[in-house]
Amino acid sequence: MILNKLALSGRLFEKDYKDNIPFKEFCEIASKIGYQGVELRKTQISLETPDRKIKEYVKIIRDFGLEVVCMTPRGYPVLEDENLFIQYLELAKRFGSQILKMGGNPEKTRKCAEIAQKYAIKIGLNNHIGTEDNPGL
Repeated sequence: MILNKLALSGRLFEKDYKDNIPFKEFCEIASKIGYQGVELRKTQISLETPDRKIKEYVKIIRDFGLEVVCMTPRGYPVLEDENLFIQYLELAKRFGSQILKMGGNPEKTRKCAEIAQKYAIKIGLNNHIGTEDNPGL
């Protein structure tokens, strides 16, 4: 049986893909308005996030009764660098995330999906019709 979980995205609180509201406040908002999980983005969690902060964030997520529904490695060249992709998979496992949301070249994305399968993580395609920097298809 597959259960869908509603996740609040950190994108709603970002300014130009850089700044974000404090993590605890983000989780508190998600919990209070009825979300079951959150989507974590680079402005919240990154490969550069110190270990102590990761542990703190995992506790905050659990304390609010949430789970990490997906993470996005946006901003990292994971399609080009398998070692970097594996580092991100390891980070996702620490948060219990079962989905990485990404997009790009279908063949490279397929290769990432094959690698992610070994970590019990699925690839979710992030298909936008445009962004602020690149409007249109």
